[in-house]
Amino acid sequence: MKAKIVLVAAMFLPLFSQAKTVSLNEAVSINTTGGDIPKNGVYLKPDEFKNETPEMGFGDKSKKFKIHESVFQNKLILVEGVEKATFPTKAIWGFRKNEIDYRTFQNEDYRIEYAPKNKDFVVYSLEVPNGYKKTVDEKKYFFSRNSDAAIFEATPENIKEVFSDQPQFVDAIDKIDFSGQLPIQQIENIIKVYAVQVK
Repeated sequence: MKAKIVLVAAMFLPLFSQAKTVSLNEAVSINTTGGDIPKNGVYLKPDEFKNETPEMGFGDKSKKFKIHESVFQNKLILVEGVEKATFPTKAIWGFRKNEIDYRTFQNEDYRIEYAPKNKDFVVYSLEVPNGYKKTVDEKKYFFSRNSDAAIFEATPENIKEVFSDQPQFVDAIDKIDFSGQLPIQQIENIIKVYAVQVK
């Protein structure tokens, strides 16, 4: 039930950096062997995410099986027929819905965009309202040092501070010219450096 996470060669990352709305998952391929991971389920602990073993996992959504978030009540609900399992968001690490993993942190559900096997750096995205009058949300990027650490906005400054004990990684970030780059382009460049500098 082990899944392989295959990183597409770093040279492919710039191919999507011109598009603002492209997911990092389209550039950083996360492949499983034979669809071993259930398409839906709950992660109670970070180790369940790392080991790809969600609790109460199930396949395709149907009338019998459902998973949905109750944002205002801060809980996640799994439905199996007439049975319901309710998880307070404080009691879970995250969840998997329609083959997409999310981490629940401080009452927000962060979509996991990049989580390489055998490395700790995790990149997330979150749709954030973009101004008072605009109806389109803006995708912002966040990160954590590992799957159990606090989540911060993915700015070069924040990443350098969190990884201050990795001087080669920090030095490599300092050499990148971020001027004029969109947030997605910044995080792409940082991911490329991380893949090389952090063993």
